[in-house]
Amino acid sequence: MRTFIKSLTAAAALGTVLSTAALAQDAEQWQGFYAGARVNMQNLDVSGIPFNFDPELNAGIFGGYNHAVAPNFVLGGEVSFDSELDYTVPGPNKLKLDNNIGLRARGGYAFGNSLLYGTLGYAWSDWNVPGTASGSADGFVYGIGLETLVTDNVSTRFEYTRTDYNFSGPGLGGRSGDIDTFSIGVSYKF
Repeated sequence: MRTFIKSLTAAAALGTVLSTAALAQDAEQWQGFYAGARVNMQNLDVSGIPFNFDPELNAGIFGGYNHAVAPNFVLGGEVSFDSELDYTVPGPNKLKLDNNIGLRARGGYAFGNSLLYGTLGYAWSDWNVPGTASGSADGFVYGIGLETLVTDNVSTRFEYTRTDYNFSGPGLGGRSGDIDTFSIGVSYKF
């Protein structure tokens, strides 16, 4: 009986060591520099404007670095640049948002080939209504996402973020607005 208990204890210890090694690999496989591209669907809501903006599609690029800080936890930083957004305004005009730049921290839980993460940072944009007014907008961005490795170096991601903008400049100056963004992207880890 003692031999059986010793064998069972040794098997449990070996299982614990092996599972710990597997868990460590979960976070470590995300460590390193990465870059990618994404497609965004973005919905804008500006305070004090009596109409809704239709959701718009645009594309973007991003890059960053992840660091494994524990067997299942990853921290990192990311910078992004998204293409111009054209929102229809009643009448012949459009509200354009361009030079859309974001700088965010990411923190997440790695399990298997996936990373469930939260993000927090800051975003900047320029806005203009052609021939009428222009200015800038900036504010905090936050959200959640799920990224999955499909190979050792290629991953896909699904992400939701919200940017709380404050607008400056004539016309929109002093107004606040929210941009809800749903993104699908692919990235390559170097």
